[in-house]
Amino acid sequence: MLTVVSLLLALFAVSSAQQQLQQPNFTHHAVLDPNGKFRLNWSPATNGSGYFTFECVVATRGWIGLGFSTNGAMAAADMVIAWVDASGRPQISDRHGPAQGNGFPPADSKQDYELVSGRKNNTHTVITFRRKQDTCDPQDWKITSDTTRLIWAYNDQVPTSADDIPKHTERGVQSAQLVNPQTKDGMATILADPSTKIYDLRLTNVKLPTDKRTLYWCEIIELPNWNKHHVIANKMMVQKGNERYVHHLVMYGCGEEDMSEYLGKPNACFDDMEVFNPMHKCSDYRAVWAVGGEDFVYPSNMGSPIFGNSKQRFVLLEMHYDNPDLKPGISDSSAFRLYLTEKLRPVETGRLTIGQGVSPVAIAIPPKQQRFTTYVYCPGKCTSRMTEPINVFTGLLHTHLLGEFSC
Repeated sequence: MLTVVSLLLALFAVSSAQQQLQQPNFTHHAVLDPNGKFRLNWSPATNGSGYFTFECVVATRGWIGLGFSTNGAMAAADMVIAWVDASGRPQISDRHGPAQGNGFPPADSKQDYELVSGRKNNTHTVITFRRKQDTCDPQDWKITSDTTRLIWAYNDQVPTSADDIPKHTERGVQSAQLVNPQTKDGMATILADPSTKIYDLRLTNVKLPTDKRTLYWCEIIELPNWNKHHVIANKMMVQKGNERYVHHLVMYGCGEEDMSEYLGKPNACFDDMEVFNPMHKCSDYRAVWAVGGEDFVYPSNMGSPIFGNSKQRFVLLEMHYDNPDLKPGISDSSAFRLYLTEKLRPVETGRLTIGQGVSPVAIAIPPKQQRFTTYVYCPGKCTSRMTEPINVFTGLLHTHLLGEFSC
């Protein structure tokens, strides 16, 4: 009888450990590395508390590190390193990257990261901590609605102290929108509705070059001749293993242009000073996704119209790939999924694009500038053409690693 009880207790302990590793209570989730070994769960500040709570679930029994950076580099980054020591006690250390380059991150003079819990099993270490959105500490990162570059690292060795942390064995960078609010009408509601339809726009076997890190790939796709639908949600489905290479996707509408001659002829969007010809005719932003973006669900009374117009038959997909290590043999067939309904919603959405246009032959920033500000105006001559008020319910800023937005 004791053996049976002991066995049941052991099974319960294993089951509890697995449940603890999953921790379903967080509202936001991201896998930071291509192999799924570093998972980040978090909940933004709510109810005026000002605190973000983070949980790192990492396939290691040593130390784990998470950092907040302006451009993905270690220099001047805000960092936290945590581990479970040999006696089973969790440890945490608030640190920052060196002023320039890489190197051992010194501890902050003011420790602003608060340990919530820490544990590990035979395969994973789980550390939960919290910090204020703005700690008022110049050595810490103020969390904003901008895209944040998360730097991550870990090592299978357990530090003997905060002064003896071995160098990381694995590290990387991933972008995320930490403040992005959780949509009230979640994807679960969309998927549970039997009338929801799915339409995928997929790129097929795009070969990433090995002689340059950046590739913009364009393909014309003909839409099916369906009745009018509303797009009520969308998600990016990055091919497994290619998370570190897929940077952003834009779906452009081509208006009433006949793009039949470009079907089946995908190509690089830019070739030195030339531009993929269809881009001149397809300039209506229909949907966008960028690294760090989550599934997007429209409010329950809104939808974006698609199909139902035989003259608007074509869209252009533009995918930006980034291969900084010039790794050979990378092929991608990622897809952008639209969730649709024929039950048209009362409010139809549109898009407003504001910004400074750039192209290979019109660079907005002069060379060798340490800092450059671009001012964008929407003058009365433009707004006077609006026949009714505009209610903005979402937006996306996109300036790669160098841009800062203010208004």
